[in-house]
Amino acid sequence: MDESGGERLSAEVMEHHPWQKRARAAGLTQKALADIIGQEPTTVSRQLRGKWARGVPQHTIAAILAWEVMSPALRKKWMMEIADSRAAREIEAETERQPESLEKELKEELHLREEEIKDLRKQIAKLEITDRRRGLR
Repeated sequence: MDESGGERLSAEVMEHHPWQKRARAAGLTQKALADIIGQEPTTVSRQLRGKWARGVPQHTIAAILAWEVMSPALRKKWMMEIADSRAAREIEAETERQPESLEKELKEELHLREEEIKDLRKQIAKLEITDRRRGLR
């Protein structure tokens, strides 16, 4: 028995779980399946080996079934759309962060310039004191 009260499966049985076999038979790698369902490959591996108490999640099964019935051309198109969608999300996320990081950069630059101005004022004040002592002013 495992922690969830279910029967513990041997590694051999888990390695040959029916949905894992179907995915492999259809040419669907765990990495591709992970990309399709938006999860980490290690999570997909656990799902396909029957580690979940409730079995393989329905969305994972649906993705495997869809892959099985697709032509190679349609599979390629699907993976390209997923990659494009991921790239678009990454660009969007970067764009959303950009104003904050730009503002931070500008504030840092402003702070540096203010420090430079303070240093220049100190240097000018020292020069004025020196000039007064020499009687140049």
